[in-house]
Amino acid sequence: MKLKALFSLILVLLACKTAFAGNAVNQLNVDLSPSLYTTQDVEDGIDLTAEMTFPLGPIVGVGVLADIGMAYGKDDYLDSVYSALGAQIFFGSHDIGRIGFGFLSDSKVYSEEDSYYGDDDTTVSSDSTLKYAEAYLGDFTLGISGSNVEPEAESGGYTAEQPEHEITMYTLQYYPTDNVRLELSQYTEEIDDGATYYFYPGYVIVFEDTEIKANTLGLEFGVTSMVSIFMEYANIQSNNDKDVKSYSVGATIYFRGGDTLKDNDRWY
Repeated sequence: MKLKALFSLILVLLACKTAFAGNAVNQLNVDLSPSLYTTQDVEDGIDLTAEMTFPLGPIVGVGVLADIGMAYGKDDYLDSVYSALGAQIFFGSHDIGRIGFGFLSDSKVYSEEDSYYGDDDTTVSSDSTLKYAEAYLGDFTLGISGSNVEPEAESGGYTAEQPEHEITMYTLQYYPTDNVRLELSQYTEEIDDGATYYFYPGYVIVFEDTEIKANTLGLEFGVTSMVSIFMEYANIQSNNDKDVKSYSVGATIYFRGGDTLKDNDRWY
């Protein structure tokens, strides 16, 4: 079954069910997530993400996101600074699932020394639209998302549009306890012919390919009702037989507190 048909089916099923279920967001929530990552032969980086969600009605919620990060390039890769702003609206219930639609605008500024376009800073920016669906099946969560990305690169007063990207992600989560989550995901990025400087989320990798795939394994556990710790391993491959491994570790701070990890994921 094609992705669009499968995605539409999930949206319809969840939309019908959520009309008779509980709240999409229980109350105002603010999360802060600092993290460290290293990507094999590419870079080491730090990242800080802040996210706020709040209810608009019984089954409607809104979320806003801000992200900043710094990367220190290895070998021939450049140092860079990353920033992003995003927003989403979603519909659902904590005991059934969620459907959502969002927008993200981000930019990555590479240092001027030996920049891709000469001696000037190079800025790679993009606007992305996102749609996703999650189904809650007891201790399991099934997720699917799709996004379209329109990047461009600017340096020395010149702007060059980059090939458009279509991204698909499938996710399976399992909660052995209410405070432990295991996650498997598969990420596919299809790129129109040509060079690209848009990369797997959270990692900065320069590929000149038409397809990028990533398989990830993640573990997160709640230390207290206000803090959780997460770890992730990613194996990133391209159609040109490039194979890159990445590792990340971080924490999420819930300023509201008082809930399990599973409730934080589904109620907010």
